[in-house]
Amino acid sequence: MGTPYGRDPAELVALRRVLGWMLAAEQGDAAAAAPDCSALEPGPLLAAVARHRLEPCLSPHAAALGFPAAVVEELRRRAGLQRLGGLALAGLARELIPRFEAAGVRVLVFKGPLLAAQTCGDLGARGSGDLDLLVDPEAVAGALAVLEGAGFRRLPGYAPRQLQRRAWRYARWAMKELPLARGPLVVDLHWALTNVRRDRPGFEAAWRDRLAIPIQGRPVPTLSLAHALEHLAAHALDDRWGELRALVDLVRLMRLRGEALQQDLCKRPAVALAWAVAVTLLEVRLPGPGDPTRLSRRQRWAVDVARKAQREPLFLHQRGPWRLNRAWDLWYQRVALSRSPQDWLRSAAAYALPPAAFNDPCSGEDRSLAAALASRLGRVQERLRP
Repeated sequence: MGTPYGRDPAELVALRRVLGWMLAAEQGDAAAAAPDCSALEPGPLLAAVARHRLEPCLSPHAAALGFPAAVVEELRRRAGLQRLGGLALAGLARELIPRFEAAGVRVLVFKGPLLAAQTCGDLGARGSGDLDLLVDPEAVAGALAVLEGAGFRRLPGYAPRQLQRRAWRYARWAMKELPLARGPLVVDLHWALTNVRRDRPGFEAAWRDRLAIPIQGRPVPTLSLAHALEHLAAHALDDRWGELRALVDLVRLMRLRGEALQQDLCKRPAVALAWAVAVTLLEVRLPGPGDPTRLSRRQRWAVDVARKAQREPLFLHQRGPWRLNRAWDLWYQRVALSRSPQDWLRSAAAYALPPAAFNDPCSGEDRSLAAALASRLGRVQERLRP
């Protein structure tokens, strides 16, 4: 993906067209012929597929799309591994639910295999990744005890370890999740779905409207379709709509919402932005407010941001040289849907002094405020270097 950021590389243009065709076929629209991708170079094509996490989506269609034989086989291999990873996460969810129930901790499992079951009817369809859990903010300590009792350990360099410190209270306010690992398995423990508009939905609302999806005979609680769509749309906004796989999930969820999607588009701003990005870049047909070519100013902004983000390397904002305009864009994008000064302050604080600064990434030992500030200053100086 070494193409200049000013124009879309051929692989990205082709993948958008392919996904639009695939999503149309899922709706029974077989009128359009499969796009011919035989002229694409295998190396850049595979790199673009991996960049956008599309192996499970594209593998079943690779031969019909004219991909070279080597690409077809490699996609099949990668998709198989991704599927095994997704099923492993489903097994982990089934293992953990009884532990939380025994401890009296309410928990919702979302994204990952549960979202795959909702959108595709297949627990392994979204591939591998992390297992995302949502608990009541007041139950974080109990949830950590459950996970640590199951062999999971907090990863160093993410947040202070000592829960009685003021630094931890700051971390719980400034961030929304904490990762823990047991071997290759990673759990993201959330006490909020997003950092912006944290009350949409709060845990109690999400728990009240929860669905249960069976995994090997055991019901696993997850988000309702409405809350899953709202969260995924907000998450995609936070990622600048930079991953095509997220757009596929969003389109499938929007279709599942049926007539209720019209209400979502009116009441949930992140969903309206995701709708605009999907209908413009993937050219899919979705119920919506009038002519999809006549977008609002904010929707046009979202499409422009998505185009740019999809051709940039991953984590450019976090790992590239610091630029004032890039930092402003990132902050503005994260608070664009919020009218709450507390959300604005939270996003700015998490950027200026992330809770990770209070824990040493090598030793895992907590840092004092002075040491955290010194670490952050060193990081800023590093990012400012050419």
